[in-house]
Amino acid sequence: MLTDSQLYRLQDVLGCLACYANDLFGVVEPEQFMNLMESNDPAQVDVIHEVLQTLWGHVDIIDTFVEKNPYDLNNADLRMALSWKDALHSMGVYAGTENGQELYLIEGRLVALEQAELHESGPCLVDITILPFENMLVEDYTSMAMDLDFAHANFPLRRDIAVARSKGIIATPEQFIPFAREINQRRHEAEMDRLMADLDRESRLHAGEDISPEGFHRGQLSGLSREERDAAIMAALPEDTREEVEQQLAEIEAAAADPRLRILRTLEECTFAYGLITIEDAYHELELLGLEGLDDQRLDSLIEEAIDARELDARLWPHNRKVYLANPSLYPEAALPAHEEAQLQEERLYLLECQEAIPRKHLYEFSKDGRVGETLFTSQAADDLVTYLNERIPDNQEDLFFANSVLDEMIFSVVEGNADTIDLMALAEELGLAGCDTDAQRLMGRLTVLRGSLPLWELNGWSFIESMEMQTGRKMFFDDRGVPLKVGRNDPCPCGSGKPYKDCHGK
Repeated sequence: MLTDSQLYRLQDVLGCLACYANDLFGVVEPEQFMNLMESNDPAQVDVIHEVLQTLWGHVDIIDTFVEKNPYDLNNADLRMALSWKDALHSMGVYAGTENGQELYLIEGRLVALEQAELHESGPCLVDITILPFENMLVEDYTSMAMDLDFAHANFPLRRDIAVARSKGIIATPEQFIPFAREINQRRHEAEMDRLMADLDRESRLHAGEDISPEGFHRGQLSGLSREERDAAIMAALPEDTREEVEQQLAEIEAAAADPRLRILRTLEECTFAYGLITIEDAYHELELLGLEGLDDQRLDSLIEEAIDARELDARLWPHNRKVYLANPSLYPEAALPAHEEAQLQEERLYLLECQEAIPRKHLYEFSKDGRVGETLFTSQAADDLVTYLNERIPDNQEDLFFANSVLDEMIFSVVEGNADTIDLMALAEELGLAGCDTDAQRLMGRLTVLRGSLPLWELNGWSFIESMEMQTGRKMFFDDRGVPLKVGRNDPCPCGSGKPYKDCHGK
């Protein structure tokens, strides 16, 4: 295990490199970053992780760091910093401890790391960056662990560990650096291949070619804006269906003008955005939207009557001397087996615990009229996914409605089902999208960004991306594979304004 002096040295040099990288790339305002580095703020881990990931993605800056030596490090520390050009960032499996070291299964090999404190938990997935340090290997202390279903993974995991062990354990810099260089070179070559493939793809698309994989085709709505797509769909509908849709839209607008119906729809937006909300807090949301004319007692009566009459798709959950308006998925009307009810009760209590620590995102922050759902379906991430899907419609699906139907499934799976990206990829396959792109990372990337842009009940209506933006003070942008763009302060802002990032979304 690392001694206190070794840990201090590691953190000192890492901190200097992180500050240098942040100054170059402007991930966070320098003063804010220094304050976070010196604080115990929970946001510290996520922000430092973001800065270090930027560093490991641009390891060539270590050369200029060593040349300039802005923090007056000694020669031994500078040599150590140079060795970190061979840092290896990877997904792996924490496989337990052995001889006072932690073992990680990385790219088919077992890698032994010295740590300041050994993990107690069992096997788990990890997102980790490994560094050579003195005569040992360490991580950069921003690793992220994810649960592994050990019941299903036990046998293949034991088999993979046994195979890796037969190749020998990588435990020293001398063993690690050739291993890391080979993997990093292979990844660099793969990235260059993807870049060339992207250029070829864009060139062929620009020439009007249909480059869809077998079993897919460019849809009629490909290349159209959202407004143009909506107009094309309406024009293509049979006259009687179009009249029916127009009637439904008129009813929605009429409901918006009816104070009682608007209150009920807004309450449903509350359960959609937050999962759970007290009647008192729901009343406050109505007030913020200018929906006045009811006191809290009359609102109680209206809610009870509307639920009984099936006019309000929500449930009342009494808990701890308060009454909550609950999304039906959290508190269903039908009786459940005891173990399922206990699980839902645990979910509700966990949700309340999370929400107590985070200020609520008010409905008016979604849109001025509080229409959360409508805002989500017209967001940039949603539009990007629909645009992407319209370029690769399965041959057995209808051009006009396929992309929007997939979007519906994805949004409700995340907001009400807490689906993660892996769940969304599985859903995409069920919907016929397996093989829709020669680079599967493009579909996963769009689903990752969509999920990151949707409100999470645990974050009290905020999305994961919004949470990261609030912590870093920076607007996040992504490439078409869902990878965050690393934008320097003097680079053009990715929003397309033409301004330098520091004068636009980098303020």
